[in-house]
Amino acid sequence: MALDDQASLRARDRVYGGHLFLAGAMALWRLIAATPSLSAARPGGFETGVLGRALALATLAGGVLALALVVVGSFARWRDPRTGVLLVLLALSLAWRGPLDVFDALYLCAVAILAALWFQHERARAAPRASGA
Repeated sequence: MALDDQASLRARDRVYGGHLFLAGAMALWRLIAATPSLSAARPGGFETGVLGRALALATLAGGVLALALVVVGSFARWRDPRTGVLLVLLALSLAWRGPLDVFDALYLCAVAILAALWFQHERARAAPRASGA
């Protein structure tokens, strides 16, 4: 039983960690796109340089992995309404691309709040049960 609980803790860590990575990458690229001296709207800007392309590749690879972890982990933990809410907010945020909108703000705030609650409070409470203490 303790091994199943530890696996469940690690799975939730991956789901919330994936959401944190996606939210951070979204915020970073929205910030870059909103900064005229960094955006691709200006020829020869940050996104066309070596560092910009390397950052884009790293966030793309990490984002695909994080998205897979989030989707699979959320469906595996379908009884936890928080992961479902985050998945729905992520889908709404990804549905409309453009300037920062209300769905992006809701997703970023929800990820920050729910991940902080998980890593600071709920995980600490669940860890002793998982270790069998």
